[in-house]
Amino acid sequence: SDGDVEANWIELTNPSVSLPSGMEYRITDDNSILIDYEAVVSNGVYEINYTTSVSQITGIRLEVIEDESLPHNGPGLYHSNGNFALTEFTLEAAPIAEIQTPVPGSFLSSTDATFTWNDSGACQHLLWIGTSEGSDDIYSGSEGTDTSKTVTGLPSGGETLYVRLSSMVGDDWFTYDYTYTAFDAVSLPITLENGTATFSQSKYTPDQAVDGNYNGYNGWAIGGETVNQTAVWETSAGLAPGQLKFKMYFDYPTVGHAIGRFRLSVTTDDRSEFADGENSDGDVEANWTVLTNPSVSLPSGMEYEIIDDSILIDDEAAVSNGVYEINYTTSVSQITGIRLEVIEDESLPDNGPGLTSAGNFVLTEFTLEAAPIAEMRTPVPGSFLSSTDATFTWNDSGACQHLLWIGTSEGSDDIYSGSEGT
Repeated sequence: SDGDVEANWIELTNPSVSLPSGMEYRITDDNSILIDYEAVVSNGVYEINYTTSVSQITGIRLEVIEDESLPHNGPGLYHSNGNFALTEFTLEAAPIAEIQTPVPGSFLSSTDATFTWNDSGACQHLLWIGTSEGSDDIYSGSEGTDTSKTVTGLPSGGETLYVRLSSMVGDDWFTYDYTYTAFDAVSLPITLENGTATFSQSKYTPDQAVDGNYNGYNGWAIGGETVNQTAVWETSAGLAPGQLKFKMYFDYPTVGHAIGRFRLSVTTDDRSEFADGENSDGDVEANWTVLTNPSVSLPSGMEYEIIDDSILIDDEAAVSNGVYEINYTTSVSQITGIRLEVIEDESLPDNGPGLTSAGNFVLTEFTLEAAPIAEMRTPVPGSFLSSTDATFTWNDSGACQHLLWIGTSEGSDDIYSGSEGT
C-alpha cells in the first residue's frame, strides 16, 4: 500500500480481448476495458493483446477503475462489495522487427551491406535507404517475410545514410528509422561550401576561394580591415577521423599577396548552426577544435614556425606566390565545418595578417582532401562477440601495412598477432 507508482506512463490502446465464455466488454473513451456486468460473469482468464511502438519498456501499470455500471461501483465484479481477486497476471512479448546488423549508427565497411532484422511474425517488410529521413532515393524494396537484404552500390563518401524498416503486423504498419555512415573512400576531395566571413574585401569573398577558379584576381581578401579575421566553410559530407590535406593557393599577379599567420580548426556542429553565407559579419561561431602538429610545405625558399598552434610565415625569408600545403592527422569524427583564422603578428608587414605592405592577402583557392585512418568497423567496437570465431574488418585507408593484435590486456598479443598487409 502507498507504493510509488508514479512514472511517465503511456496508455496502451486498441486491444484485442478474449474473455471467458459468455462474458462481454466494451472499450470506453479513456481506453479502459469495461466488463458488462449484465451479461454472464464467471471465473477464468482475460487475454488482452496490444501492439505498441514503444521501445525499451521497463514497467507495466494496471489501473482498476470504478464505474457506476458495476456492483457497488466496482472496480471488481463481486456482487456484495465490488471487490476482485487477481490470482495471476502474466505477460508475453513478441518484438516488432528491428534492424540487428549492421549495428544502427555504425560505419559501413564497404559499398555493399547486408541488413538483417529479427523475425517478428510480420507478413511484410519494406526496406528504404535514402539521403534524407524517410527517403528511398538509394534503395526501395519489398522484402516479403525475409529477414535480410543485401544492398550493393551504396555511396562511398562518408555521408549519412537514412534507413527505414517498415513491418506489417496484422493490419498495422510499424516503422523504425536508422542512420549509418557510408563507407569512406581513400583521399577524397572534399567540397567546401557556404563560405562565411567576419569581413571580406569588396569582390573578394570566401565562396570565391572554393569555387575552383584559379584566376589570380579571384578569392578571399580583407583589404580595408587587415586585422584578425575568420572565414568558415561547411563540408559537403561528414568526415571520418584521418588525414586532412589543405592547399592554399596564392596566385594574385603581384607577388606577396599571401597569408602571413593563420590557424585551422574543425567542428562537428550541425551545419544549420554556423556559416550563414554572409561575406562580412557572418556567423562563424561553433564548437571549434584547433588542428595541431601539422606538416607544412611552402613555396621554395619560404620558412615558417608554429606559434600557439598557428603557422607563422617568416617575412624575412623569401616571399613568393604558390601553394601552401598543410597536412594534419585528426581523431575528430563527423567533421562538418572548417575554420580559417588569419592572425596579426608584429613580425609581419603592418602587423599582417597578410604579407603585402598593408597586411592584406588574396587567398585564390582553398582546397581540402581527406583520407580516413583505418578503424575497426565490424564487429562494432565494444560489442559482444557472437561465437568463438570473429571476422574483423576495417576501412581502406590507403595504408601499406596493417598489424592486428588480440590479447588479454591493452597492447598485448597473447591471443593473436598478424601482419595483414593491405
